[in-house]
Amino acid sequence: MSRTRSRALDAEAVIRSLRSWAQQVGEDPNVVKIVLFGSLARGDR
Repeated sequence: MSRTRSRALDAEAVIRSLRSWAQQVGEDPNVVKIVLFGSLARGDR
């Protein structure tokens, strides 16, 4: 019998990491734009 572990996703930590990453990438002169999708684009978080 196999056991499956589940962990809670810390959504706020993920959002913080994505925001930090996007800011760093956005400083690269070769980046023209960053496109967000879903709740990130709508600003739900």
